[in-house]
Formats: sequence, C-alpha cells, structure tokens
Amino acid sequence: MTRAEVKLFRMGFRCALLLAFAVVYATASTVKPEERKCGVYKPGGLVKANGTPDPKHAGLGEFPWTVAIFKSNVITCAGSLIQPNVVLTAAHCVKDVKKEDLKIKAGLWNVNTKNQQYPSEERAVSQIVSHPEFVNDGKQIKNDIALIVLEKPFDLADHIGLACVAKKDHVEKSKVCYAAGWGKESQDGKAATVLKKMLLPTVTKEDCEKKLKTKTPNFTVPDNAICAGGDKASTCIGDGGAALTCQVEPPTENRYVQSGITSSGAGCVNEIPGVYTKVAAYRDWIDEQVRKLGLEPKRYTI
Repeated sequence: MTRAEVKLFRMGFRCALLLAFAVVYATASTVKPEERKCGVYKPGGLVKANGTPDPKHAGLGEFPWTVAIFKSNVITCAGSLIQPNVVLTAAHCVKDVKKEDLKIKAGLWNVNTKNQQYPSEERAVSQIVSHPEFVNDGKQIKNDIALIVLEKPFDLADHIGLACVAKKDHVEKSKVCYAAGWGKESQDGKAATVLKKMLLPTVTKEDCEKKLKTKTPNFTVPDNAICAGGDKASTCIGDGGAALTCQVEPPTENRYVQSGITSSGAGCVNEIPGVYTKVAAYRDWIDEQVRKLGLEPKRYTI
C-alpha cells in the first residue's frame, strides 16, 4: 500500500468513527418522550463532581422527577412529575394558595446557579386539585395529597423525567428509599441551595408512632400513611410534598417507585421517622384526576 493509500485509509477510518459516534449520540439524544421510562434513578447524577461530593447533596439529574414549587419566588415545597404537565405533591403545600402565585421548576439542582450544564425549566400553573377530604386538625394530617396541573408540559430529558406511582396493591418492602428536596437541614438552619437527598428506610407504623409520641404526645399516624427515616436522616421544613421513592425489587435497572409524599413529622429530628402519605392508597384517585385531563396512567406505571 502506497503512502497516499495509507493516508486515504486513515482518513476513511476516522470518518467512519466520527459517523458511528454521531449515530450513537443522535440515538441517545432523540429518545421520544413517550419512550422514556418512569422512575429511572441516576446514581450520582449526570455531572461528575469536582473533588469529594457532599453525601447530603444529590447530583444534578439524580432524581429527575423532583420539581421545586415556588410561591412568590421562594421554594416552599417539592413535588414529583408524574406526567409532563402534572405534579404530585402534598395538599398542605397548596392550601389557600392561588395558582397565579405558584411557579414550578423541573431539572433544578442549585438554586443559585443560573447557567446549569443541564438547564432547568419553569412552568406556570393552570389548575390545583387537592383531595376533597384533606384535613389538618393538629393531631393528624389526613388525605395530604394534591395534583398541580401546568399550563405547558415540561420537555422530558435526561435530567427531567417522570416518577413511577405505586399501584394500589403495592406493599413497600424495600429498605432503600430516598426523598429529595430543598428544605432546611436543621430546625433552625437555612433552606438548602443545592438539592439534598435523604436515605429513609421505611419503618412500621407501631415503631413510628411510639417515637413520634416522644415529641408530640397527641399525634397519631393516619391509616393511609407510611413512615420512613429515623436513622440519621429526616425530611425538614420546606421538604413537604417531596416524593418518597423506593427501589424496585429486584434492583436490576435502577428503577424506583413513589410510595410516599412527605407530609408531617416531629420537626427535623433525625432520630424520629417522618410521616408520608401512602400513595398506593390514593392510586385510584390519582388515576381518576389524570384521566379527566385526557391523559393515561400508563406513563407513570411500572
């Protein structure tokens, strides 16, 4: 082979490699929204951290279903995206709130960063649907669940995705459950600027109620609720509405299902479990509201 032929061969080989990379990239970047699976957890996030990452911080895109709920430009709660235009959250987060006062951000990671590598998106609210039997009487918070309907759907991407919602016969057995939000890290602390994550294994109702009564003697855990945490981690003020998502068994695809919605607890005490609305108990209600919007529950079903 002559020198000219060798040069042409090398050029052709490089072109073939570039074409192959382009095809792979295009395939990965043009996944249709309806083909994106719900509940895909991204361990560590999409961007490699400089130095040793803070174990309390989630990575960018690690929990792609997590959205921030802003009231008057302040994060007051979190929620989970279950349809591109529907957010699942707690009813106490939207009680006596006008839809015009709310903004929802998806793909948000650091509140203080204006130019994220994967940019966040913001949407206005068109409708708030709270459970008609929501009650907060000081002793119990019952039926603490709501949906927020957006004026425009979010564009699903690697860092913006849907949560899987527990089916009504779902019994949570996994000990690997997470909540993520921008709430305070302590009772007297400031709100987090970077999305924080909390590993919160589920605990029995009996153990939960026993520990909660050491701080709030009159409190009882509602029937349609589950408990999680109490082992070095806890949700706190500002984390209300955040999804409690648990690893799907067997853990093969890093898929997680939303079993709870952050509802109440004993302040921000790490040793005491928090109370979460049991999503499975409200699956029929969620599906009913979603179908009224002309949407199908299969998008958030695993």
